[in-house]
Amino acid sequence: LQHGQICTLIGVRDKAEFRPELKEIQKDLCDSHSRSGTLSENIRREALEKFSYVSPIGAAGLYYHATAADFQKEGEARELFKTMIKEIAALAEAMGVPFQKDMAEVNLKILSNLAPEATTSMQRDIMAGKQSEIDGLVYEVVRMGEEYHVPVPAYEKVAEKLRAL
Repeated sequence: LQHGQICTLIGVRDKAEFRPELKEIQKDLCDSHSRSGTLSENIRREALEKFSYVSPIGAAGLYYHATAADFQKEGEARELFKTMIKEIAALAEAMGVPFQKDMAEVNLKILSNLAPEATTSMQRDIMAGKQSEIDGLVYEVVRMGEEYHVPVPAYEKVAEKLRAL
């Protein structure tokens, strides 16, 4: 089931890895009726940029049992969301793929366009007692912080509460 415009990201970690076949894949994706294809010269950065929205909104949404409306206005939930984005940015820097734009600003703009009642798939899965992405979207950030020696206190706080649930 597709909700909204789904973007398929393809690419390479480094420009030197580029192959002409990738252009063909991009064209095939763009020609299809249900998907668009974005070809990246630095897929690690692009993936981390996407992660800098998906992970914090899911984690903070679970932490506060919040909807998009709770993040669209000033307050504790919005501040946690922005702090978690900054922690992902610090990780990206330590990983050698620093963001080239202010991802907090970018992600707040994405958030501003959501329906106030919107929640994340991770929130809905956990509330329904289903398997979720919590390990990769929350606990993995804590592990990455340890691996790259980057403090991630907001993620640690959220992970501790979520483990207790």
